[in-house]
Amino acid sequence: MSNPSFSIVDIMDRGLSAATLQREFVSDQDSVQLDRAQLTGDAMVSAFKDTFREAVVVDRFRDILDGIDLIKTPLQVATKFINAKYAALSSAAGFLSSPTTAVTVCPDGVGYFRHFQGGSIYWHPSTGAHEVHGLIRQRWAEMGWETSFLGYPKTDETVGRDPQSAGRFNHFQGGSIYWHPSTGTFEVHGAIRAKYLALGAESSVLGYPSTDETGTPDRRGRFNHFQAGSIYWTAETGAYEVHGLIRQLWAAQGWERNPNLGYPISDELIPDRRIGHVHPETQRKPIVAMPLDVVKLPFEARSPGLTSVVTSAPLAEFVGLSEGRTAVNRSLVVREAATDLHAAGRAATNLVENGVESGNGFALARGTIKLDTGLESGGIAPLTAERRGTAAVALEDQTSINLNAAVIDRGVFGTRPEINVDLVDRIGAQPKSSSAPEKSLNRFGDFENGVLFWHRNATQAIALSPWLQSADGEKTHLKPQDIIDKISPTLLPGLGTVAGVTFAGIGFVGTTGYWFDGVGSHNRKHRFSVTLLGKRVQRVGFSDIEIPMPVMLEIQLEVAFEPISRKVVGFITDWSLPGGTGGITASATLDAHLHRELDGLLWKAIPLLAIDDTEAGQPFAILSVKTMIDGQVFVFIEPRFSRQDLLMSQIDRSVLAVDFTP
Repeated sequence: MSNPSFSIVDIMDRGLSAATLQREFVSDQDSVQLDRAQLTGDAMVSAFKDTFREAVVVDRFRDILDGIDLIKTPLQVATKFINAKYAALSSAAGFLSSPTTAVTVCPDGVGYFRHFQGGSIYWHPSTGAHEVHGLIRQRWAEMGWETSFLGYPKTDETVGRDPQSAGRFNHFQGGSIYWHPSTGTFEVHGAIRAKYLALGAESSVLGYPSTDETGTPDRRGRFNHFQAGSIYWTAETGAYEVHGLIRQLWAAQGWERNPNLGYPISDELIPDRRIGHVHPETQRKPIVAMPLDVVKLPFEARSPGLTSVVTSAPLAEFVGLSEGRTAVNRSLVVREAATDLHAAGRAATNLVENGVESGNGFALARGTIKLDTGLESGGIAPLTAERRGTAAVALEDQTSINLNAAVIDRGVFGTRPEINVDLVDRIGAQPKSSSAPEKSLNRFGDFENGVLFWHRNATQAIALSPWLQSADGEKTHLKPQDIIDKISPTLLPGLGTVAGVTFAGIGFVGTTGYWFDGVGSHNRKHRFSVTLLGKRVQRVGFSDIEIPMPVMLEIQLEVAFEPISRKVVGFITDWSLPGGTGGITASATLDAHLHRELDGLLWKAIPLLAIDDTEAGQPFAILSVKTMIDGQVFVFIEPRFSRQDLLMSQIDRSVLAVDFTP
């Protein structure tokens, strides 16, 4: 199969990696590791000349070819491309205007730059030539230019895909910098950036970043806040987004510092009454007329006692506002809002006309804006630096929900009910679960120690309690001893055949943390200590006697939900002899015997609980099967509410202030 062609423009935009990407079919989203020798001296010049010979010539860049054979140094190569980029941007007539420096080598001796009155062009042999200007350039300079973890630019400044096309960004080798007129300029990198890009970046429900990546108070995690939500990451759990009313409740209850919740271990999900959950659509709908922070609740929520428009704030300490605006520490203010979408739109117009900055929902204006109800909305009131404004929440309309099976989570062994894509067809062909009469429109977010749930008729989320028993009284949770009783018939026969030792007992000693496999979060593992009793020969006087000697074997087990069979199962994932064998008789073969008996049990499903597909005659969704720190296993299910339940559950939310500083 022939390789796809690449052009001189590709070389300018990607450097040497233009050819490497085509030859190796590597995604241009990935970093291409080039041989270090290619990046310097004669080797780099030769590599570029070879790349030129393979490239398709684009007429408007034909001048780049002039004098190629005369190029002898990397400086000449860099100058060629920096000048070509400058010409492509209309030279001195463009926004860069006139140059203020010559082409200069960077401190690393590999890249080159040239500063202009309106910005800079940087060139690196593995990224190509790209311009950086304005507030994004200023932020990059503050971070240390290319010597920071961001490295060299991989794109020019690019218009964002937000509905108003108001924002801008540059991608760099190690991350991205985003700018929006209502939030400022902030960087995103690492696993948080990967999650952000996967969701759709600035065009997603999150919008633009409103903080740099920041460490959490417990020094365990990292986060970025965005206009309409947040992404939190830890090494154990991975990176997940949280937004809307679920995020609002999580924040109100202490963010990740609340031991009853901890860090998120899922994005916001839609319950599915056959396979656990599906992902909602993440793209923000282009409702240009509405401020980002004002969202219309579903029609069902319009009834006495329920607001129809919600304004909420996901910002922490807010720094780096563009154009010299004052930074303000903000927290959530939720107020009674207008009765319809049009009133919210009129309020937004009033804000703009009165000079109020409303793109991210915070207001630092004089004067009071009243809506049709005569009530102040979303914290829109005479605010000072002491009065705190609002930011964003993004609740999607019913029409945005995507229930396509193609977005079903991969994997079977996660903490939440997930399904292997290879089994999707089997769900339709051989259903174990009953089909629900209608699809769920609710949402939930899974956290380390709990589940937060939003019913689509409600104006606030709730924390779910574990499902402890079914309607017919059957127990639906497990204690460590229950698990021991369930796994013993599988585990003990093999241990009973191990030469030189006898089984003496098994006990629960604790749990591990969550663990992230690159795709999803896995449950905490149970740690069980198995006591095997052997004998050790000891010399006493002139005689050898056998002394009983215990050997402690640790077995780790992970609990998960298998949605096809609707069973909670356990998987033995690992075993070890943390204290060694202690020199017992036959210890030389003990390890081999244990491998023979236990290795075959690894990752084989051991049934722990069987769950019916209906509760009180109604199909229901298993949202999470969670191993707690104390070893108890709790099941969380999608609750059902009557209309009266929802009305009675609403709290007076005329003024609810929550400190959002993590």
